[in-house]
Amino acid sequence: MGWVGQSLIVTGAAAFGWILARASADPPEDPQLPRYAPPTRPPVQHYGSTAETDRSYDAAQIFDLQAQVRVGQDSISALKARVHSLSVALRAAERGEELMMLRADVRNRESVMVTLNAQLETLRNQARVKENATSVAEAQAARLSVALERTNADVRRLRALSMDTRNSDAIIVSLESQLEALRAQVRSNDTTISTLESEIISLVATLQSLGNVQCDRCTPPASVVTEMARGKWFRRQADTLNEEAGKLFFNAHNPELVGARARLRNEMRIDLHHQFRAAAVEYVTKYATSARDQGFDKLIFIVGRGLHSEDNVPKLRPLVLETLRSMDMEAHSPRSNPGEIIVKLQTRVE
Repeated sequence: MGWVGQSLIVTGAAAFGWILARASADPPEDPQLPRYAPPTRPPVQHYGSTAETDRSYDAAQIFDLQAQVRVGQDSISALKARVHSLSVALRAAERGEELMMLRADVRNRESVMVTLNAQLETLRNQARVKENATSVAEAQAARLSVALERTNADVRRLRALSMDTRNSDAIIVSLESQLEALRAQVRSNDTTISTLESEIISLVATLQSLGNVQCDRCTPPASVVTEMARGKWFRRQADTLNEEAGKLFFNAHNPELVGARARLRNEMRIDLHHQFRAAAVEYVTKYATSARDQGFDKLIFIVGRGLHSEDNVPKLRPLVLETLRSMDMEAHSPRSNPGEIIVKLQTRVE
């Protein structure tokens, strides 16, 4: 109950007390009425005596008091009605205050609900983030498991290779000894090549010195008389000499075509330096077929870069490439060494 209700109750109680006090007080004196005197012992009643007059005055006062009592009762009823209305208003005010309090409580609860909803949404977002993190962690765990399996397989293979390596130590030692022997043989071959080159140089010098000397191979027979016949004879002799010179150059540059070194690398190397076009085509056709039939994986033709040719343009490289392509062989010149032609051989199917 608020202070308004308490004030109304206090005011009503004070008014009610005032009305009761007024009703119980002596009535005001009326100058037209005789003063009230307390009753005395009534005298002997006689007809027409003064006792009857005193009783009439008492009845008037009683009537006046009754009227005042009725007025007081009406005032009390009015006050009761007022108190009732005030009580109703007080209850309504209390209900209004309760309603306001309820509304405030509802607003507070709504704000709390909004806060709780925001916290709930935050928790849901955190749960989704944790679920995503869990999914990522599971995927990473799966990948790590696969990587671990692969690593274990690699470890097993490495252990097997380690065992094979231990078993192949003796083979490696044997191969190293064979390699050293091959190196010694290569050094010997290099010495032989140097000797042959010096002999070729001396032979070339001898041929140059004998250029003007008459010999059977340089002078046509007496039966060759006409200029046309002499020209054809000299051409045949030149072709023969060129062929012999080409063979000498080929043997000098290729002392061992299929030796231990070639077998070790499973490849064949052919040096075509100082060869004429026709002889180069013949050597390419011959040794390409031979290398393929012998099961070599690779064939290398050394044709030079054309540094000693006219205008420094290579002559043998395009010719050799064209010849190999006509034989359906895959060939190319590496950029690191354009003076070589590498042929990838394929085993011929019978």
